Amino acid sequence: MSPDAQKVAEYLEDRVRRLGVEGVVTYGKLASHFGFPEITDAWRSHPLSQILEELDDDDSYNKRPFRTALIVKRGYVIRGDLVFVEGRHKGKSYPVKGRYSHSLLTFHYFPADKISTSQGTATFQRLRDGALLKGVFSYYSQDSDTVATVACELNPI
Repeated sequence: MSPDAQKVAEYLEDRVRRLGVEGVVTYGKLASHFGFPEITDAWRSHPLSQILEELDDDDSYNKRPFRTALIVKRGYVIRGDLVFVEGRHKGKSYPVKGRYSHSLLTFHYFPADKISTSQGTATFQRLRDGALLKGVFSYYSQDSDTVATVACELNPI
């Protein structure tokens, strides 16, 4: 394995050890971390292209999980809890999984308990330097057995 590929492999393995599945990194951040040029549409000629191909070949040959699976395109994976602080659902909390990219937050929320089937998807635009997220929820309501969409604003705590 080339010295550059070995460095990238060690970096990715360290991210998994420390952060688990939260250790994802974008191609751009990975390139920047190692001092490689910015990622452009000319991917095949980028130094990372050959390095990551080398890692994939090595992982395939050794029959182990692909370390390059930690690398994602633009955006950040988000996980957390959606907590209602007012209104009809005040006090309810829902686990959230999604992605933040280009000032857009898109996520899916689902019930934390095994009994509830209420769930939905939301897309919000980041405004006022992050002081406000404005967008819509589309959700299934177990109470009314309907799917609805509602416009709303989120104020990060």
